[in-house]
Amino acid sequence: MKNLNIEFKQVNDRYGHKVGDALLVEVAARLSAALRASDSVFRWGGDEFVVLSESTTDMRSAVILGKKILSAIQTEFWIDGNRIMIGSSIGVRQIVNHLGELDVDQILADADTAMYAAKVRKNTVIVYGAADFSPA
Repeated sequence: MKNLNIEFKQVNDRYGHKVGDALLVEVAARLSAALRASDSVFRWGGDEFVVLSESTTDMRSAVILGKKILSAIQTEFWIDGNRIMIGSSIGVRQIVNHLGELDVDQILADADTAMYAAKVRKNTVIVYGAADFSPA
């Protein structure tokens, strides 16, 4: 699972909510295009998305997918004649299902912790529990 934070507040403040809403639609389209058919993306909050990926079975493949998502998001957007560049921070939490026991709230909290650690480094992917992981 990946928790993405995208910097929409500055867009809303500078261009207004109409452009910010259009940007959300464009970001969702790019996220969907960057994912595989077996993956799912959900808008989780104001500026956060959650990606569930069944095809990323190890940290390396999770980071590769995260970097692909970053690349898609960091390419310029053109909305109502405005060139918009945004950044994103991605926190990854691998899900290991032992006998069907999943604590969804803890998984989301861990992904959120990793995402906040990624925000400190800016425009990066951090995997919860990885050797280089340190909470923000």
